[in-house]
Amino acid sequence: MRTAAIKSRLIISLFLIFLIAINAASRFGTEYCFIVLLLATLIAPSIKKLNFSSSLLYTRFGGEYFFIFWIAALIISHLVNNNLHRHEISEIGEFRWLLGIYPLVAAFLYSRVSREAAVATLYAVSVLCAVFIASYTLNPPLGVFGYPSRMTGFFESPTDFGHTIAFPFLFAFGLLILPDNDFNYKQKTVLFFPLLLIGACLFLSYTRAAQGAVLVSCLFLMASIGRRVLLKGMSFLAIITGLAYKFNFLSLKDRIDFSLRPHETYDNHRILLAKAHWSLFKDHPFFGVGFHQNRFELEPYFKEMGVPFQRDFIAHAHNQVLNLLSGTGILGATAYISIIVFFINIGLQNYRHFSARTFNKNLSLILLICLLYFVIAGFADTNFDLMAPKYYLLVVWSLIIYQHRLYKAAKTN
Repeated sequence: MRTAAIKSRLIISLFLIFLIAINAASRFGTEYCFIVLLLATLIAPSIKKLNFSSSLLYTRFGGEYFFIFWIAALIISHLVNNNLHRHEISEIGEFRWLLGIYPLVAAFLYSRVSREAAVATLYAVSVLCAVFIASYTLNPPLGVFGYPSRMTGFFESPTDFGHTIAFPFLFAFGLLILPDNDFNYKQKTVLFFPLLLIGACLFLSYTRAAQGAVLVSCLFLMASIGRRVLLKGMSFLAIITGLAYKFNFLSLKDRIDFSLRPHETYDNHRILLAKAHWSLFKDHPFFGVGFHQNRFELEPYFKEMGVPFQRDFIAHAHNQVLNLLSGTGILGATAYISIIVFFINIGLQNYRHFSARTFNKNLSLILLICLLYFVIAGFADTNFDLMAPKYYLLVVWSLIIYQHRLYKAAKTN
């Protein structure tokens, strides 16, 4: 037993070292070190030795073929356009974070994720959120148009923060509302504190893509329980939003009115960018112009639209699939979509396997909802190949594979 415990801790320690090394090598620096705390609290409280061989650390799970397809598509997009140089190789190399799925899955298998560990993780996140809210409240700098500044949390960008904090919010919301035979509603009151604080940070990030995607994902989650729950949730949301809009709570009314005038705001840039990227894709449909090179090839298309070119137009498409279509063509977009479909398929298998009203059943549904959120958010932001949430998406993927291994092992036995 002592050897098993040492082996479990060793695997987790190696994983954390691996993760820190990835973070240190990232162009974003220390922004992702927060994930170490998140994962440590998820894993540490429930270390148990399962009947799995340590060779599972590098056992194939099926997604490798899609990862290889993805990297190959990026390289081909550069080779076809004769621009595979040191900088481009470095950008492709940043996808080494995909390798983190192996130690992550192994760490989950050797620690066995539990409800208690999930709640502890949410509390760890909420404590940090409380610090962010206190700092924001005591020193609220003004942002653009006189509105309160967008909260950035542990990131430099409020957009990265909003898209990242959405994941723990969906976990907290799912654990709270999904029925669980071993976790009654009285016990679930412990989740109100983290849900409130994490939700406040999500709101104060003013990241519309993340907030809209979370809203739709929560509606799907409520609909999975029943029509009555969905109607109650929609009614509550309508009342809260209506009151906040009427009294302009935290400039909500101003921001909504601002968003409804896209041609008078910076949203007009996004519309023009989308048109330019689409035209770029139509001229290079199969392999694009090179991964992340699309933003440097847009000037002629703005001239065609009769729009004076600005430095702000050297940007991604603010749509994940469209950005890949213009950069890597149909090949790269297909590779990305195939990865997402692979994990959705595995997640659906997990959901069908586990018994109703259990933690694992609820976890499998929450993970599917997280994937849904990520896909929806990708319609308004380039959230896979550019932004921070990809590291937290890796946690979702790893939990899906972890659950799949659990039920495959149970089926074999």
